[in-house]
Amino acid sequence: MRRRPTRRTRGSTRRCSPIGRDGVTALASAPVYYGAMVVAQGDFVKPAENRALADVRARQPDVEIISRAEAAIAMRVAAADLAPLAALVKRDPANPAARLAYGRALLFLEQRADAAAGQLEEAVRLGFETAAMWRLLEQAYELAGRPEDAARAAAKASGAR
Repeated sequence: MRRRPTRRTRGSTRRCSPIGRDGVTALASAPVYYGAMVVAQGDFVKPAENRALADVRARQPDVEIISRAEAAIAMRVAAADLAPLAALVKRDPANPAARLAYGRALLFLEQRADAAAGQLEEAVRLGFETAAMWRLLEQAYELAGRPEDAARAAAKASGAR
């Protein structure tokens, strides 16, 4: 018997079997707290964890702050106001998406490579440990004049998923 998908009340995902009829893993958006990641649904949240998540609507202002920063980065708006993003990082230091966005903004908009590396290191520590993240850290380290750290990040990038 196939379970019908049900709407989650607190996360931003739907609950259904991770394996579809064709054997392909179902993909879903991760909870809003983690930004707009797409992962195999069974990999990121269990029902008990889902119930413990903050209501998605409560996180919407944070998502909007991150989205505005990402848009400024994409358009290379050097005069972008990063104060709301900095305040979000200070208010919610365990939010890896905010750390990543702030690190990228510091690197690409303000050319503050050393400060950017610190934020990106925290994003990695909080779980964003991918090859792309290590390459971004490598770039920040190089621009900050930290060749040993850049070499370490390059090695991690080649071994990361």
